Amino acid sequence: MTNCTKKKNQTFQIIVSDDSSGDDIASVVKKYQSSMNNLDYYRNESGHGFSRNILRLYKLSKTPYIWFLSDDEEVLPGAIDKILEALNKYEPVVALFNHIDIDPNGR
Repeated sequence: MTNCTKKKNQTFQIIVSDDSSGDDIASVVKKYQSSMNNLDYYRNESGHGFSRNILRLYKLSKTPYIWFLSDDEEVLPGAIDKILEALNKYEPVVALFNHIDIDPNGR
């Protein structure tokens, strides 16, 4: 999230949907909310599971495009700018972007 905090004109919404996890993600998100007015946090009262949690995110989103990231994914430097540039240029109905998988050994 630190790369996102450097943006001054944030034209996107970040939604964290906590599916009743046992960790304290709420306090982590709260640290960033003071400097990121586009960061929203929601916690499910009980576990919805992956599919229902994704459907909930669709309902919560206020933007025309949605980029789903799980808690173990990393946004590479410059990725947001490149994606916003492509979306603004082509205005696609559906956009799929490649990703890089890195195993625990860094491969």
